[in-house]
Amino acid sequence: MIRSLLMAAAMLLVAHAQSQTRMRDIFAETPDSIFPMLSTNNKLDCIDLIENNMQARVKNCFDEPVELTQLGETFLHLEMSKRSTVEMKLMGDSVICLIRTYRGPVSDSQVRFYNLQWQLLRIPFSTPRVEAFWMPVPDSLAREAGFVRQSLQALPFVEVKAHPDDERLTFILQTGELCKEEKALADKYLKPVEWSMPR
Repeated sequence: MIRSLLMAAAMLLVAHAQSQTRMRDIFAETPDSIFPMLSTNNKLDCIDLIENNMQARVKNCFDEPVELTQLGETFLHLEMSKRSTVEMKLMGDSVICLIRTYRGPVSDSQVRFYNLQWQLLRIPFSTPRVEAFWMPVPDSLAREAGFVRQSLQALPFVEVKAHPDDERLTFILQTGELCKEEKALADKYLKPVEWSMPR
């Protein structure tokens, strides 16, 4: 009898711990320092709407629209404004990856990692160098590609996307600042770069 009670209590504890690491709960309990423009009610309304297959759009504290467009067990995507998005991805059981992307002339992302108490983590992470995005270029285009590479190195913009179904991040070097001819060459020979959490 005692053993059965202990096992039941252990199962309840495990279930409770798992429920606290679902993305819906992480988002609902995100502190104001992370989303200063979203109230607790804003977040709860977004969750309720999207879980009822409705458009999860609310007005933030400045009366501007914010929309939760994806919500899964370990991932969410927020349209914070016309020019910014947020992705949150739970990696493992205790690491939250938060990606803020700002859309100016081109997109550029900022990546931070937190524990479940929203304390900033120092995880080995850096944006890949421009060279990492290039595929082999034919000798006949090497000179032109060299000029394009230099242009991108001067002020590189990199968009980062989380994968909803696994723990990879994808880096995409942006080419919107290039002229038409340079952009055509870059788009042909640039590739995304993948990153996974070190174990």
